Amino acid sequence: MSSEGLTSPTQRRTPTDSSTVEDQRIATAIEKDTSSREIEVNEIDPCRGAWGNQLEFLLSTLGMAVGLGNIWRFPTRAFNNGGSAFLVPYICCALLFGLPAVYLEFLLGQYHRTTAPIIFRRFAPILQGVGWMAVTVSSLVAIYYIIIIGWSTVYMAAIMMGDTERWNKCDNAWNKLETCLESGIQLCKHFNSTGNETIPSWANLSLPNRGEFFVWLNSTCYDKVDIPPGAMPATEQYFFEYVVKPSSGFLDFNHMNPNSFIGMNICWLIVALILWKGVDYMGKASYVIVTLPYFIIILLFFRGITLEGAEDGLEFYLGQPDWSKVFEAKTWGEALKQLCFSLGIGYGGLIGMSSFSKHDNNCFRDALIVIIGDTVMSIVGGAAVFSTLGFLAHQRGTTVPNVVQDGFSLAFVAFPEALGKMPLPELWSFLFFIMLFFLGISTEVAYVNVFCSSICDQFVSLRKKKWMVVVGWCLMLYCIGIVMVTDGGFYWFIMFDEYAAGVSSCCAVTAEVLLVAYVYGRRNQVADMLELFGPAKNKFTSWLGPHSPYFGFNWMFITPTLGSVLIILASIRSYPYQDKPEIYPLAFDIIGWIVCLLPMAMVPIFAVFAYFEFKNNGHDLRGLFMKQRQLKSYARIYKKMSLKDRVKQKILPNREPWDEKPSGYKFNVTSETMSTSFGNSASSTYGDTYGDDANLLNSASFSSHSKSQ
Repeated sequence: MSSEGLTSPTQRRTPTDSSTVEDQRIATAIEKDTSSREIEVNEIDPCRGAWGNQLEFLLSTLGMAVGLGNIWRFPTRAFNNGGSAFLVPYICCALLFGLPAVYLEFLLGQYHRTTAPIIFRRFAPILQGVGWMAVTVSSLVAIYYIIIIGWSTVYMAAIMMGDTERWNKCDNAWNKLETCLESGIQLCKHFNSTGNETIPSWANLSLPNRGEFFVWLNSTCYDKVDIPPGAMPATEQYFFEYVVKPSSGFLDFNHMNPNSFIGMNICWLIVALILWKGVDYMGKASYVIVTLPYFIIILLFFRGITLEGAEDGLEFYLGQPDWSKVFEAKTWGEALKQLCFSLGIGYGGLIGMSSFSKHDNNCFRDALIVIIGDTVMSIVGGAAVFSTLGFLAHQRGTTVPNVVQDGFSLAFVAFPEALGKMPLPELWSFLFFIMLFFLGISTEVAYVNVFCSSICDQFVSLRKKKWMVVVGWCLMLYCIGIVMVTDGGFYWFIMFDEYAAGVSSCCAVTAEVLLVAYVYGRRNQVADMLELFGPAKNKFTSWLGPHSPYFGFNWMFITPTLGSVLIILASIRSYPYQDKPEIYPLAFDIIGWIVCLLPMAMVPIFAVFAYFEFKNNGHDLRGLFMKQRQLKSYARIYKKMSLKDRVKQKILPNREPWDEKPSGYKFNVTSETMSTSFGNSASSTYGDTYGDDANLLNSASFSSHSKSQ
């Protein structure tokens, strides 16, 4: 190191020296030190793993974003909020909220090359809990999400055993004959066709709306207007009496449901096997589990539109836009909720998966593809669903609104009934349920991997033994979720579905954006983008491409505002749930809110951890609120600091808690310089500690992640 500008070790500080002169001396020494540098970390760490190619990354992120909600939530949300008019607020929200949020999460992971908890810790250790909040959200969703996938395996097993027709009939062991409805198309279609049949006492066919349609109930043909209360379709009884077998309420536990239990076990085994070898195998699996659902939904779409009555379903879905809905706040709120939950923003998965990408990957293009792919799956999936529901309405002799159901009832009650009435019901039923299985398993793999990757990034010794982390974490989530395959567990599944990812995921994505915009800094984020992509090639891309100033403005104002609105909308609930206190008692909502607030509790919990970590290691507590020298962009940020701010950086720890040796940007300043610069009074506080650190830094072979990051 050059001695220019440095004070001799034997030279004493004179009273005329000012702190400004000393600050200048330190800054000049550091600035001229050619060995002070930030190590390039663009190279892929072979121990951490990477995508085989960028197509694997794109497919895996699509697998997380495109899930079951695209099939069973988007269509009914569109139907209830203006039909095709719903696309106007949905696409606007995609541009105002979805694209900026997805793009930001891709940028964070790709640039910093690590997972959310470590990224936000390096922004400010006191706020590292924001990263763990996202990890907790994905973990909570993974607990109950796999239950749905397990149900689809039960249906696939029934299909392979030739039981497709059984879920449409009432002569099975699980049926309750007194309430089980079979469509009368086959059994009752000839009733009174010749006028010779004996007319039942209830069948006054001269009354309005009578004699149009019959159902088979308990060995008798009934007119649809005379169906007794409590009656339900055979497919509904199959789901509730065979697949789920719920008890009488939230706190009523009696037995395990063997069908759901076996299905859940199979799914957890598949998830563990996919994650066993890390991101490499996850990328290879995406070729099948992500692409196949797109082919299947296209097949189901073309099959659906050829069915009798399909035009009625499509007419209700897209052909009757209610433009007045566009001017209602509720419609925009529904579009915003659907977009946020569908894309998986705020779950930590997009950040984690993009951290395995190459440094020069065009993640702006990938963000656009994810938004478009998610929207296309929603629209085409909705068309396939409603064409099939139109066919079902025709078969039942009723209108489309009378057969529309939301959530799992659409997938496991209405759709199986429609599929069972098609030609080749086994084929179409199997394609539908294997599509649900692949949509679910690709999302579940991404959710489980969030925690596994975060742990392996902090405990580097586990990277070569990631299978142990995967198995241990899968077992943990399995044990928590096993309650959901009991009879009372069905209501716990509903509780998790209602509370686990609503408010907490909205809080996570809003906190992420605020942290980047106002703690890390919008200008620093824009500089990161320049470092990744280089300067814009022309004026068009500078305004509409990855360098667009729109994103910086959006991250500062639009996304945080919309995220805050979304938090309020997601918090609005009615009590008791579904107005059924006998089934959903007060404990349902109390435990639900505990689950909801658990991710947000990570912020103060990890703030306390960071405080004691700094205090126990003798670090200056001001460092809790400062950008850490392990940031990949720290060298660039440091060079833009004022002289006074540069001097303050010496209080930062020279390693992270999991590092075995110094890491991050290296200040190659000797202990003598520091002792002279701060004076005798300061040396008692900083001199010895910093001197040891500086000597260690100078003697250590530097690595940006200490082979740890």
